[in-house]
Amino acid sequence: MKKIISIFLFLSLVIGVMHAQNIFPEKFDNCKIEAFGLESKITSARISNEDLLTSLLKGHSLFKIEGILMMQIYVDKDGTACLISADNKTNIPTKEFNLSKVIETTKWTGNMRPVCAIVHITFKNGKAEVRRLGMDNNLGVHEITDKRNPLYDLPQNTKNKNTSNNPQVMKVEKTNSTWKLYTFDNSMLPYNLCRSAETDSKGNVWIGTDRGIVKIDGEKWTVFDADNSGLESNQNGHTVTWDLAVDNGDRIWTETMSKIKVYDGQNWSIIDSTNSPIKRSGKIKVQDNTVWITGFNGFYEFTDGKWNEYTVSNSGLVSNTTRGVYRDKSGNIWVATDKGISFFDGKNWKTYTSKNSKMPADGGRMVTGDKQGNIWIGVSTGKHDNIGGVVKITPDNKWIVYTMKNSKLPNPTVSDIKFEGENDQIAWICTGKYLVRLEKNDWEIYDSSNSFIPDNYVSTIAFDREGNKWIATYNGVIWMNR
Repeated sequence: MKKIISIFLFLSLVIGVMHAQNIFPEKFDNCKIEAFGLESKITSARISNEDLLTSLLKGHSLFKIEGILMMQIYVDKDGTACLISADNKTNIPTKEFNLSKVIETTKWTGNMRPVCAIVHITFKNGKAEVRRLGMDNNLGVHEITDKRNPLYDLPQNTKNKNTSNNPQVMKVEKTNSTWKLYTFDNSMLPYNLCRSAETDSKGNVWIGTDRGIVKIDGEKWTVFDADNSGLESNQNGHTVTWDLAVDNGDRIWTETMSKIKVYDGQNWSIIDSTNSPIKRSGKIKVQDNTVWITGFNGFYEFTDGKWNEYTVSNSGLVSNTTRGVYRDKSGNIWVATDKGISFFDGKNWKTYTSKNSKMPADGGRMVTGDKQGNIWIGVSTGKHDNIGGVVKITPDNKWIVYTMKNSKLPNPTVSDIKFEGENDQIAWICTGKYLVRLEKNDWEIYDSSNSFIPDNYVSTIAFDREGNKWIATYNGVIWMNR
């Protein structure tokens, strides 16, 4: 088995920006880009390691460079290259490398269509090791070369043939709780990579996966995919659902193939640019009678059958890259963006950043609120520097910040926060490969060492009628009764 360096770090980045053009945090704007795809099972744009390193190391001694450099390089059909984004964790600043101009001087071969090449270089002890990374719906992130690996040729028909569920079960005496892990192998789950979990007013649980949607009605599981519903499949025949939400009428909203599909229990309808202002969809969130849709063209509000569009050009929004929206009890709108948290009181806009507030980082990942009127925000830099965390803003404007340095928060990359209890006094925080239960100052940390939480990513958590938790992860669905 090949040894792959920093695959998890790369995957963490890709998870957060899969719909975006830039994978890595340092962006370059000199590329004239056509539509492109990531390399999958084999390199399609090729350059020898020697030629790449020769161009990169001009004016630098290999013995003086230490660290890891990752680059997202766009290569057109003629072999001309330009740098889209980078993550430079070496001791040489990006400007000294002159990365953008260096990449423009390289000449690539082999590709017949525009493609995005991910290059990973490790500098250590006077040596440089170059790896190429690919992304595949079945394989996830993996190392690729110019030769096809037969292990990567998975069968196209990967439908789950199971007709019943037999999950793994774990008893945790410390919390007197039971955990169950449902995976592709032991249940009817169509795929292990689960991005969303929601419940409806009838008590059904809905799970969004990269192979369709699962409706769980007690012991009855129903899978919706492109073969039996209004969902669509991608070029590989896979029904990838990026997000899922349930509105007040128990309609299921899901994002798939850059479109919003809505299921009312009988029929499927489509929401796109032909019948709404949506140009590019992303995350979906339901709050009371409003559906919020975020993405990379601002955000959209759907309330009482009417659409509102908010962008940088028509509002005080600080960035069009939005990741979450929440309306507080006073009607104020909070928007998590990649450049800070924009706040709108109905008349005026304001943006909170690490420079004008107690936020430890500018990159807003999510925003929500609890019954007590507190605002909860997840922020990070996106640079794997462990800077970021959770910001709690109380109704009297007191800012409480939880970071890895001042609390037991195990990871600053927060994907979701949900609340439990009569007054939402318990917060469940999904962050990286951890699930955190926070009640007052009591922290419970769940990971692969003490639960079924996988060693990769926790997407979100939902609560059913009995108070049981359903946790969507990148290695299956977890049920537990803590």
